[in-house]
Amino acid sequence: MNRRKSALGAAIPAPAMRRTTASDNPEEPKRQPKPPSRRPSLKARAKLRSRAARKIKRARGAPSLYTPEVAAAICHDIAIGHTVAQAARNAGIAPKTIFAWRLQHADFGELYARAKAAQMDYFAEELIEIADDGSNEWIEREGKPALLNREHVQRSQLRVDTRKWLMSKLAAQQYRDRQELTGPGGTPLFDRLMNMTDAQRIAEAALVLEQFKEQVRLAREAGEFERLETDLIEGETTKDVEKK
Repeated sequence: MNRRKSALGAAIPAPAMRRTTASDNPEEPKRQPKPPSRRPSLKARAKLRSRAARKIKRARGAPSLYTPEVAAAICHDIAIGHTVAQAARNAGIAPKTIFAWRLQHADFGELYARAKAAQMDYFAEELIEIADDGSNEWIEREGKPALLNREHVQRSQLRVDTRKWLMSKLAAQQYRDRQELTGPGGTPLFDRLMNMTDAQRIAEAALVLEQFKEQVRLAREAGEFERLETDLIEGETTKDVEKK
């Protein structure tokens, strides 16, 4: 370090360096103070845990609202077409409580199943009422022809389709749309054939073929074939005359 010398030859120490700060430079932005921490204190966290523990304890120890009277009222609402949410609202409970009671109380599960079966019959009666109800289908206009209320018609169709779908799924034996071929004992024919061995299928096919041959023989003896041929010939003749 270079040092200046006085007239007497003694070294003169260099002036001390001064550290610049943000206040010395007005263009440099000042540092913002850190915001206070939002994390609750240990005491506050302990209080929150204690409060949550008391809530859990009260929930576990709360008496059940299930009574035979409440169960009967819920199943009555379901039987007359109400949804589970509507029945739960009328009983002052949550819908999930009804599903939990089905597992916890065997008598309620049986009563609920009977109510759902009765609900399908109620929907069947509602279908007739919806189909016969012609109110609000036409919009009257002064001095003009009535206008079809398409929104009301489509809404009625949606109500019908929804009930038909539920009935075909929940009461398929009574309200299914298609008829299945069944074998002895009411077993679906397809399932019956899939559970057979190859030899059993061949024997079943031979039996069906023999029954078909017997039906053909009886039809020939009764003159059914001749009548069928006559009907076919007359039908073709009528078509030819209509084309001419």
